[in-house]
Amino acid sequence: MTDTIEIRPEFADALDAEDWDRLEEMWLEELDTTPIRTVELLEVRRLIWKGGRKNLARTLLELLADSLEEGSDSAEALAALRELVRLASPKPPTELTERMINALSKVRSDSPSLRAVLEKHPMVTARRPTEELEAVECWLDHDLGSVVEVVGQGVGRVVDLNLQLENIKVDLGGSRPVSIPFGAVRRHLRPLPEGDFRRRKVEIPEELAAFVENEPGAALAEVLESLGEPSGVSAIKAALEGLLPTAKRTSWWTKARTNPRVLSSGSGSRLRYTVSHSAECADEALLEELRAAPASDRLAIARRLAD
Repeated sequence: MTDTIEIRPEFADALDAEDWDRLEEMWLEELDTTPIRTVELLEVRRLIWKGGRKNLARTLLELLADSLEEGSDSAEALAALRELVRLASPKPPTELTERMINALSKVRSDSPSLRAVLEKHPMVTARRPTEELEAVECWLDHDLGSVVEVVGQGVGRVVDLNLQLENIKVDLGGSRPVSIPFGAVRRHLRPLPEGDFRRRKVEIPEELAAFVENEPGAALAEVLESLGEPSGVSAIKAALEGLLPTAKRTSWWTKARTNPRVLSSGSGSRLRYTVSHSAECADEALLEELRAAPASDRLAIARRLAD
């Protein structure tokens, strides 16, 4: 299920009225703003195309791509050029595909394997360049040195990118790196964003250990944000492994759980913890849980709300 992209009322009104001249006027006005709201314009483009005005949609998209290429946001230029290449039929002009590759090269300029991956996936000669682009981005998302989660096994660094054999190896700290076939990468590897708790555990373990010991509540919240789903005690302990001395775990846990953003649900082996955006959101979530709970569970939830 994809997220709904909101557009401003003036764009929505013009689309409802099929006022194509007004839409073009607003589009050109937006291109003179900084920053350009690219995501919104791409959605407007889609709706214009859906409304049967394909030539207008393509022309406006070309203007957007030109404006973004002249600016400094190569990632947004790439998004617009990707759409232009995708919509080109039967095959995009070489010059357009080369522009898309140029934008990609700027976005991924720090990737050590960029040149080799582009040679493996030659988009200019490809029948479907955007499919090759997706493969290139998948390789570069898991490039050498990247910190990734191997689902169900742990977090480590990519230590080998074998383009010929099409596999990626990740060092999890064991005797041998874990090898993942490229076709299974999207299912089994998850790149961790900059600042993520478990990524910092690989990059700056000493600094993170000091943070965990000195700020239990904030550390627990970051662990839960990193895990990204309701998590049991075992998953939390695994994330903290090597950062907190065993003798301090009980007192640390007592302090960490007092963070009002941390929520718990279930009991026994089904006990799970999550983190809310704020203490107010946490209270609201508990109230909703209280309203929906059967009578036998309400006392326990009310106690959690009172804590």
